[in-house]
Amino acid sequence: MKKHSKPPKRDRLFVKVWEGVVPEREYSFFFLCKGKVLGGSRTREVFNIEKKVDYCTDCPCLYVFLSSKKSDRNMFSFHIKPFSALTVRELHAVTSLREQVFYLEQRVTTLDADAKDLLSVYLWVESEGETVGTLRMIPRGVSYPEASIGRVSVLPSFRHRGICRQMMQRAIEYMEREWNVESICISAQSYLISYYESIGFHVVSDEYLEAGIRHRKMLWNAADQG
Repeated sequence: MKKHSKPPKRDRLFVKVWEGVVPEREYSFFFLCKGKVLGGSRTREVFNIEKKVDYCTDCPCLYVFLSSKKSDRNMFSFHIKPFSALTVRELHAVTSLREQVFYLEQRVTTLDADAKDLLSVYLWVESEGETVGTLRMIPRGVSYPEASIGRVSVLPSFRHRGICRQMMQRAIEYMEREWNVESICISAQSYLISYYESIGFHVVSDEYLEAGIRHRKMLWNAADQG
């Protein structure tokens, strides 16, 4: 196969866009042709672009080989505890993370810590001793008639690596197993509606403001899951 000396400009741009922004459940390699992914070897791991080789002779396309972040599978540890069982260090780490995301990043000025914290079960994720993601699970009858999930937050530098999806899935599994829930309610920021729909939630309210940010109420039903 004849090789071009360098990739066409639009392919270089396309490849650059994918570097560092490859979502979870991607390919071990891509076959790119005219800016489109034509095929590849599917996997559930997250990948970084390692090298680019093999240009076609009659159109500007190329193969992009990806190397797995093998350390990702082992570098994240997930923990679940009720509020009453948290150590001072664990509570401080979770609170600090929420402050970074909600106060510093999203500029929320309403109170973060509330009485619901005392009734919640916490799920958090650590990477090399650092807390990088967290959420709280709230029993039925506290926020809504249904059990609920809230305060979902991941450090910016750890996003696009599947952490939030794993947290949500683990939270749902815990609530089904320990609380025997059949439905779960969340108050989702409007720009994340499609993301939560991909996890199995569906919109059940009009848009409203919460802490100055547009939200919509969403519901997950066990009976709707395939």
